[in-house]
Amino acid sequence: MAHALRILMSREQCRPIELEQVEVLAVPGDIVMSISTLGRSNNVFHALMAANAIGCKSIGMLGRDGGNIGGIVDLNVAVPVRETPHIQEAHVAIIHILSDHVEKTLFPPLETGR
Repeated sequence: MAHALRILMSREQCRPIELEQVEVLAVPGDIVMSISTLGRSNNVFHALMAANAIGCKSIGMLGRDGGNIGGIVDLNVAVPVRETPHIQEAHVAIIHILSDHVEKTLFPPLETGR
């Protein structure tokens, strides 16, 4: 069974596209990854609730104390600082590390025989 990594960005001014994406695309066993600087985005919260109901695993890239989203995700990756730019900088670094790990896991280096 193919699994996908989906990333939800917090955009309060948009209609709840995050929820629609989860309802249409997610299947049990998928990983739904969310990013919310304060952990209080209603759109992301409801999308994660839907993901949990479907049977997905959830990751929250959050800040400060994780907000209300921190309590509903399977893995709460909260950056415990108050300054929004520092939270977002840490999120960028974490995403790069995670992407590198996933890439190396899925596509290990080929043996060159040297």
